[in-house]
Amino acid sequence: MNEYHKALLKLIEDNKDIIEKKVEKNPDYLIELMQHSIKSGSDILYKGFDSDKGRELESVRKENRYFTNRLYKTWKKPIDYFEALIELITSCTSSFVETFYEDAYKNNNLLFNALQNIQARALLISRECLTLIKNGYPDGAFSRWRTLYELSVIGKLLYDENNQELCEKYLNYYHIQEYLDEKFSRERGHQNHTDASFENLKYKYDLMIDKPHLSFYLVNNDFFSHDKSNLFNDYLHERGHIVCLITLPTSMFQNQNEAKSILVIQNVVTTSKDMHIFMLPDFSNKEKFLSKLEEVEDFLKEIKK
Repeated sequence: MNEYHKALLKLIEDNKDIIEKKVEKNPDYLIELMQHSIKSGSDILYKGFDSDKGRELESVRKENRYFTNRLYKTWKKPIDYFEALIELITSCTSSFVETFYEDAYKNNNLLFNALQNIQARALLISRECLTLIKNGYPDGAFSRWRTLYELSVIGKLLYDENNQELCEKYLNYYHIQEYLDEKFSRERGHQNHTDASFENLKYKYDLMIDKPHLSFYLVNNDFFSHDKSNLFNDYLHERGHIVCLITLPTSMFQNQNEAKSILVIQNVVTTSKDMHIFMLPDFSNKEKFLSKLEEVEDFLKEIKK
């Protein structure tokens, strides 16, 4: 028990008679007294913290400087190489973009745009890794490095495929995620974009969401027998339609009651009631299974056109 609690209990004990009389008049008096004490104690604590924070921070920062200086002396060579490499890549990237940006823009080179975005994010994350390493947070740096590795895999895939449609999908997702991140930040009282920039993000987001696309959902086979499936039907009536249902082999599941299907939905409203159903055969017949899978792929490609 700290000194504040002891003082509060002593105050109550010393004024026991007065407090009992007040409680007789007002049964909530003790609760109000505690609430007042908590608020007063918080105010006193904050004032003490506010007046002492300068000295406390000076002491903590002095210790941190000593730690980071010692850390840097120990790992000076790899840290310097890493930082120099980041600056070298930044300079090369800047020169490359300045040289080829105009041609890429004229030719609507989406691969260039996608790789440019990936490169910018990779450099930012590299600097985050460097800052974490310099301050003694190797686990945090390793965590950010995993994101860096993911970006390198995505970049290599886009470069190897060199497919405009694939690059467009990546860029569209980038716009959607950027808008959602900013919206999430603003809901919590923070913002990384100006209001004008945020409106531009929202415009691109709405453009991407309204663009016809397919969505895939894994649902239980008894999904449509539930009462709440009516809500789903109402949503479909306003937002889109079911393209097809792909039933998965029951042998995939330990319990047949847990068997699932893939529901494919397109965000285009239609009056047509047609819905294709594809029943994937058991894995035991490999040729039949692959043939049916190829049939599904061809169907979905035709829908995308």
